[in-house]
Amino acid sequence: MAGTLRMRGQLALGLGGPRPRLTGRITAERLPLPGPAARGTAPLGLERLGALDAELAVEAGRVEPQGWVPLEAFTGTLKLAGGTLRLEAGQAKLAGGTLRGSLTVEGTATPPRLALEAQLADVTIGTPLFELPFDLGAGRVGARPGCRLPATAWRRWRRRWKAASASRCATAC
Repeated sequence: MAGTLRMRGQLALGLGGPRPRLTGRITAERLPLPGPAARGTAPLGLERLGALDAELAVEAGRVEPQGWVPLEAFTGTLKLAGGTLRLEAGQAKLAGGTLRGSLTVEGTATPPRLALEAQLADVTIGTPLFELPFDLGAGRVGARPGCRLPATAWRRWRRRWKAASASRCATAC
């Protein structure tokens, strides 16, 4: 336990390969996640992903990504190999529905790349989602968004997402 973060699990560190390898299972009651800064020119530091390999099963009662909607009952597997981080079999409850998906961050690619695939089912919209002039304000939604972009474009994409009209938003990815 550290501050308000409560986690438990089993971890093993192997030192017999070309890079250290961390394996195990982590369970958290609440998992706050920092978001990448939407502004600035500082590198994202993704080259550090090449420092070790890992495979971790992760469960969290609540995941709180900074600047995004909290996820409940999250499960997934984080795999890190050769500088590429993957979230596989990610699943969580979101606004009364289900979110499933995967995320890949290729930290050693030049430029670094990010890929996201997701499936939303039976998500209830109760308040405006994107804070745009034209927005979704109420109803239920199911969707299969996917996006691939250089990781260095994340800040620019996020600024446009917040500032663009709905039609521009649909073409940002």
